[in-house]
Amino acid sequence: YIETQPNIFVVADPNTSADNTAGSFALYCQSKSYNNTMVTAYTLATHIDAAVASVNLTYPPGSKNWAYTQVASVPADNYTDTEIANLNAVNCNYYVALGNGTGGNVPNVFFKGIVGSGQYIDTILGRDWIKFNLQQNLLNLFLTTPIVNYDDHGLSMIGNVVSNTLAQAVAMGILAPSTAMPLGFVVNIPPASTISADQKRTRVFTACSWSGNLAGAIDGLVPVTGTLGFF
Repeated sequence: YIETQPNIFVVADPNTSADNTAGSFALYCQSKSYNNTMVTAYTLATHIDAAVASVNLTYPPGSKNWAYTQVASVPADNYTDTEIANLNAVNCNYYVALGNGTGGNVPNVFFKGIVGSGQYIDTILGRDWIKFNLQQNLLNLFLTTPIVNYDDHGLSMIGNVVSNTLAQAVAMGILAPSTAMPLGFVVNIPPASTISADQKRTRVFTACSWSGNLAGAIDGLVPVTGTLGFF
C-alpha cells in the first residue's frame, strides 16, 4: 500500500539477520524495488527506525543526508565486515559504532539511508517534494489566472511555473547545476504551433517535460591521497 502513496515507511526488522538475509523483509523489498520503504536490521538497536526518522524528518528535503545520523539512547549493533556486506547486499540499513567500536571513543552512526530499490531516501524525499510542489504550483496557476490560453503565452506561463519550482529545488539542495545543466534543470515546452488541433480541442496539454540534475551527497572518501616532502 505504501508504495502507491506519497509516503515513506521506515521500519526496523529484527528478523533481517546480518548473517542470513535470505527470506528477510529487506530482501523482499529489494526484490520488489520498493522506493518508499526503508528497512533497518537490528539486534540491540531497538526503535532505531523511529529514532532515525524523528531526527531526519525535521530537516527540509535536500538538506539532510540520512547516513551518519546519530541518535540518543539507542545502543549500536556490532556487525562484522562480512555481516555488513550481507546487509548492504539486500539494501538494508544498520546502526553501528564506527570501526565496530575499536579505537577508543567512537560515535554510533546510522548507515546508509537507502530504500528497498537501493535509491537513497533523501533522493526519494526530494523527488516527492518536487512532485508535490509542481502539482500545487500548477494548480495555483489555474486557480488564480482567468484563462491560460492554448498559445505560446499560455504555454510559457506553465513553463515558468515549472522552472520556478525547479529553481527552488536547486536552492534547497535537491538539484544542482552541472556542466550539462547550468541551471540544474531543463524544461521543455514546445511551440503552440507544433501541437495538433485535435489535441488543442481536448484542452489538455501533454507535452511539458523536464530533467533535473540531482545534487546527491558524499558518504565517504576512498582513498584520500597525499604526499610528504620538501617542496
